[in-house]
Amino acid sequence: MALNVKILEGNPEKGDIIVSPFGDFKISSNSLYTEGIGPCLSIALYDPIRKIGGLAHISGFHPREALSPEYIIHSMVAEFGVYQKLEAVLAGESLRKDRISNIVKRNLALLTIPVIGEDLGDSGFHQGRALRLDCPMEEVTVYRLPSKIYK
Repeated sequence: MALNVKILEGNPEKGDIIVSPFGDFKISSNSLYTEGIGPCLSIALYDPIRKIGGLAHISGFHPREALSPEYIIHSMVAEFGVYQKLEAVLAGESLRKDRISNIVKRNLALLTIPVIGEDLGDSGFHQGRALRLDCPMEEVTVYRLPSKIYK
């Protein structure tokens, strides 16, 4: 069964989740969450057979080599160990001219990991996103966060 991908407007409910901080990734069989995805890129990987997921939040300019766009997919896949099938969802890159997602997509294709959903680029009045990967429910939700207007 494929991962269900939803894109919603508004703020998420956080609940009991593991947070994947900026510049890092986490692997879990529970729910994973990251927020503050503006010009950054968030990558969700999911193994539907083992119901294990991974979530990364990268800027594309992070000094840690394993979190650079060129190496992030290989680093995450190595943490999964043996896998039969992985699926990917990408979100982010608001107000960003260069697309680090192109590098990530190329690496995913080399490993025959399909991108089954994405929400990339400027999303109108929304400047940022949050992403929740719920492994037990086999669901990824991308939240388009409302813009903050300062006077």
